[in-house]
Amino acid sequence: MLADADAAAIAMREYFTGLCADRRARPRDDLVSALVQVSDADSARLNRDELLANLMLLLVAGFETTTNLLGNGLRIVLGEPSLRSGLSGGSVPAGQFVAEALRYDSPVQLTSRRATVTAEVGEVTTAPGAEVITLLGAANRDPRRFGAPNEFRPARRAGQPADQLRRGRPFLPRRRPGPARGGRRVPPAAGPVSPDGPGG
Repeated sequence: MLADADAAAIAMREYFTGLCADRRARPRDDLVSALVQVSDADSARLNRDELLANLMLLLVAGFETTTNLLGNGLRIVLGEPSLRSGLSGGSVPAGQFVAEALRYDSPVQLTSRRATVTAEVGEVTTAPGAEVITLLGAANRDPRRFGAPNEFRPARRAGQPADQLRRGRPFLPRRRPGPARGGRRVPPAAGPVSPDGPGG
């Protein structure tokens, strides 16, 4: 599996290398051409490796996630006729449906961060600079946060997908390590709830 992933990453990098060469020779009115021009004009601002990394990130984060969310949402709607009629009739607000789809079957199941300070999550302490893998899919099915987490309920009162990192910023994206400035405890998730509690 890892060998397949490595091969896919190499193929993607080669694809974008060729695309950049094409846009360099024949610029268009698009984002790739603009980024190539920035890189060619000032490599200290955006070098070749950073150019390719940004293009790969844009594909994965900006296109694949949206495509997967649409596909996941369509599968949910096709499997539940009442949701389809509710969406078309307005009794199920589209925003609540999307929020619950992100929780129920997120297109991003995990992500990584680097700790900027000493942080305690549950009973685990992370040191500054340590990489932390956050399992978003598991957090979004946490019964302490969502009542009946395996059920699709667009009318949840606490329907937003879990995003506990917003509570204090002790972590940053792993490519942006920051300085350590003392310790910090990450606030725990909400305590256990009944099936009809905050996530019901």
